[in-house]
Amino acid sequence: GRAGTPPAQAPPAPQTGAPGHCPGPAPERAVAPMAGGGGDGGCPSAEPEGEAAVACEALRLLRIEPSTAGPSAGRTGAAGRCSRNVLRKQRRWERVLAAKRQKRRQERERSRARRAQGSGEEMRGAELPRRGARGRGRERARTGGRAPAALAKERLLEARASGPRLCVDLGVADHMTQKETCRLASQIRRLYGANRRAEKPFWLCLTEFAVGSLIYEECFRMNDGFSNYLVRVSDHSLFK
Repeated sequence: GRAGTPPAQAPPAPQTGAPGHCPGPAPERAVAPMAGGGGDGGCPSAEPEGEAAVACEALRLLRIEPSTAGPSAGRTGAAGRCSRNVLRKQRRWERVLAAKRQKRRQERERSRARRAQGSGEEMRGAELPRRGARGRGRERARTGGRAPAALAKERLLEARASGPRLCVDLGVADHMTQKETCRLASQIRRLYGANRRAEKPFWLCLTEFAVGSLIYEECFRMNDGFSNYLVRVSDHSLFK
């Protein structure tokens, strides 16, 4: 082939030292040709196979695994922490779902118990009218088929003729306040109602019950049908 271009000469080194000193000649520095050849098509030099093998082994030894060091290791740790958080949230959500399922199960059981109780009460309620009808039948047979109001009136008239008497003296009503008088009128109403429903009633007597007095006005105002009460009314005192 053609001869290569001769290597360039290195520039002379600058002179140093004291004046008048003559430096020796500068050594020549040879430039080795590159592996790919010199400037204009030099012959390439092939590397030995041994050096290539050594270089490959060095590269293999210097290779860094992603799991041992470097930024990937930090990412792996973050991923591990993230995975733990996800697992913790998942376990908490599973507990919440389990609690909800337990609550729904209890609600269904309570609903079934209420339905069963309601059906039992309906059955008992269906039996009560039959029992009530039988009881009313026995009551009609015992009273001769008379209405309760007529029977109560008959009992009160019997008590007036030959029964015990109960006297309520109202002589101190004039010394009562308006509120106390209203309470007394209400008590008279309850007394008459309880006596009217009794099997053996008393014959009631209201003494010192003067027309136009405050207790008189309150009894007519608070008690509907007071004028139809089957009682004895007198404006005289029982103790005079």
